[in-house]
Amino acid sequence: MRSVDILIDGATLVTMDAERRVIRDGAIAIAADRILEVGKSSDLEVKYRPRKRIAGADYVALPGFINGDVHITGTLYRCFVPDNVNSYPMIYEWVFPMYEGFTPEDEYHAAKVGSLEMIRTGTTTFAEGGSADDLSSVAHAVDETGIRAVLGRWSWDLVQESRKFRMTTEEALRDCERLLEEFRGRNHPRISFHPMLLGIGTASDELIQGAKALADEYGVTLSMHRNEDATEVNQCVEAVGKKPVEYLEEIGALGHNLRLRHMACTADEEVAALVRHDVKVVADMTSYLRLAYGITRHGKFPEMLAQGVCVSLGIDGATSSDFLDMGRAMHIAAALFKDSRMDGELIPAEQALEMATINGAKSLGMEDSLGSLEAGKKADVILFDRMRPEWVPMWDPVSTLVWSADGKSVDTVIIDGQVVLEEGEFAAIDEKGVLNAAAKQAEACNQRIGLPLMTRWPVV
Repeated sequence: MRSVDILIDGATLVTMDAERRVIRDGAIAIAADRILEVGKSSDLEVKYRPRKRIAGADYVALPGFINGDVHITGTLYRCFVPDNVNSYPMIYEWVFPMYEGFTPEDEYHAAKVGSLEMIRTGTTTFAEGGSADDLSSVAHAVDETGIRAVLGRWSWDLVQESRKFRMTTEEALRDCERLLEEFRGRNHPRISFHPMLLGIGTASDELIQGAKALADEYGVTLSMHRNEDATEVNQCVEAVGKKPVEYLEEIGALGHNLRLRHMACTADEEVAALVRHDVKVVADMTSYLRLAYGITRHGKFPEMLAQGVCVSLGIDGATSSDFLDMGRAMHIAAALFKDSRMDGELIPAEQALEMATINGAKSLGMEDSLGSLEAGKKADVILFDRMRPEWVPMWDPVSTLVWSADGKSVDTVIIDGQVVLEEGEFAAIDEKGVLNAAAKQAEACNQRIGLPLMTRWPVV
């Protein structure tokens, strides 16, 4: 028998492999940071001698969720922005002053508590939305929690808001290349850096083209916020005479390694351009609803999916969605267009789960190592406790996960072959200590920044 580090046996496996197999009484053998084999328990139990065995009879096992867009440093201001504020006032009156005032210590505590929330609800990989400033502090927090992260940092050369992210074109590209070299030099298996721009209107053609060239050179993705709402699209048309995706195509910025986040207001001709160039799209369904983007009026995600565009899911951030649970995001993704189009066939549970797993991996160019339970892939595995009321009875694990359960029934999380959360307890982190420290840091942070807390009911 071969020795392995972990053997999970007796579980229901939702593999997300090419055949989308669901294996009853299944097993996963893990050696170091990789999945060695996936199959029936009866086959694997006679082949492997584990150092650690996890009895999986009460578990549903899946690949870890991939949160494709999260502004993790905003966690200190969770539910602070009033819910009657639309996107532009939120950005200019709340978000920019908030990020402008953050210190490295603020970002460290925000990233740490945000990472714990994501791990606890089944996210094993996230892509920062670009609003983190001190990436060393964020990387330090991420490293301590054990989560996998793709970090990025906004830069722009056209607008004057925020001294932290405002640069000349040359400074922005030089800083981007410096960070690419720095994070590649760290040779850390769980943390990487990808270029990120806020998008047209903030970045010149030269900056967009230069950042795309760097992404091509370093073999990573370039992310941009794009087509958030009708106002932004109209501004682009007025400025350059084309819709945003059409203009990106004109300047040669579209490609298989471009990730366009949001895309809530997209025209049919833009969808066609996404298909032509294999552009990846990250849908932040939860923040669209919170910030009134008009997703049910303008959204084209069913059309994108039907035409083969790789659409994945993000959360956006704790100042917009106010939570980081991908289980809730899947539920909204599956429900939203069924109702708005009055068509129950749109985005079934299986497709919503693909958006949170394998599509997220493809979006980041990491489908060879993440997104499914398969031999040779990274050992990022989440176990749901199916002996909770919302899982009983379990006729179909995928339907139950998307329509009945959420991330709160996650019991155990393995990232890079390491058990990070086991039976609801963090293995190497004082969770209460992290939460208390983050709460104190949030108080100190806003005493310094001075944003107004606007509660509608009296607090006595």
